[in-house]
Amino acid sequence: MSYPNEINNAIERHYSLLRNENVRIENERRSHVYENVAGYRELTAEQAQLSAQAARAALGGSAYGADAQARLSSQLQDLARRKKELLIQNGLPEDYLEPYVHCPICKDTGYTDGKPCSCSRQLLISLLYRYSNLSALDQQNFDKLDMSLYPEHIKAKNGWSVRDIMEQIVDYCKSYAEDFTADDASSLLLTGNTGTGKTFLASCIARRVMDRGYSVLYLSATDAFTILRQDTWAFKDEEDDDTFENEKAKMMTDCDLMIIDDLGTEPETAHTSSYFFRLINERLVRRKSTILTSNHTPDQLRRTYTERVVDRITSAPYTHLCTTDGVDFNVRHSLGRS
Repeated sequence: MSYPNEINNAIERHYSLLRNENVRIENERRSHVYENVAGYRELTAEQAQLSAQAARAALGGSAYGADAQARLSSQLQDLARRKKELLIQNGLPEDYLEPYVHCPICKDTGYTDGKPCSCSRQLLISLLYRYSNLSALDQQNFDKLDMSLYPEHIKAKNGWSVRDIMEQIVDYCKSYAEDFTADDASSLLLTGNTGTGKTFLASCIARRVMDRGYSVLYLSATDAFTILRQDTWAFKDEEDDDTFENEKAKMMTDCDLMIIDDLGTEPETAHTSSYFFRLINERLVRRKSTILTSNHTPDQLRRTYTERVVDRITSAPYTHLCTTDGVDFNVRHSLGRS
């Protein structure tokens, strides 16, 4: 999985701050004990001297004799016990001066056995939510979807009810979210009338995809095209990854899943189609997935963005879904991913 630099930097900064905080806490605790627990500082100094002797004895081997080494080891154990007793007598836990860490599993490194720790994963998900630009995600998930909003008595031309169609679409969207990977380029075009649930479904997918540790960026079409318009396009060699100069535009190409909502509502300019094509093409080249929602039909989109752009959008591996009542819409075909 690839994550934007700001997320990677935030994770590194988080664990660096944690480790600095750990040192501060350890120093404060040590100062408190030395100032308030009589005899502890002296025991620590004695322990340091004996530890140095024990190290020399271990290096000297037989020259010190087994009895001397055993005696030093016993003395060190006795000092450690006495120090713990002093802490307990003063109302402190016996491990009060042990190295402090927030996560005992990874010791605040973020990794355990070369893999991200569970604390790192939770941090990542939190950052992904913040990065995604999606709000109120606690309400935008498949469990909150009320299928009773879609009537059973209204039939489409193919004979299916609106609810039947939506149940098929929702099942597909759930599978899409569960099967999502960072490099399969499998994307969605959700079209249909206003208020039929396109944005909600896209948000549901986004939440599940982020919970699985992938990066998601949501933008309205207006915001997306504003970013693209402001960006300085750099026509460089294909091997150069810095296709975009603007950091936000780079995020649009780098994130695992890009969501552009309400396509067709943005102000149209002479360069709209070229901006859009370059973004979609760049994500396809990188095998990145994109979800587009629009109130326009594919034919209407062709009139807005040209045949070349829409063909790029609707060609495999894109899947066209529709959230209207199904007029002139073949559900089985549209839900297929072949």
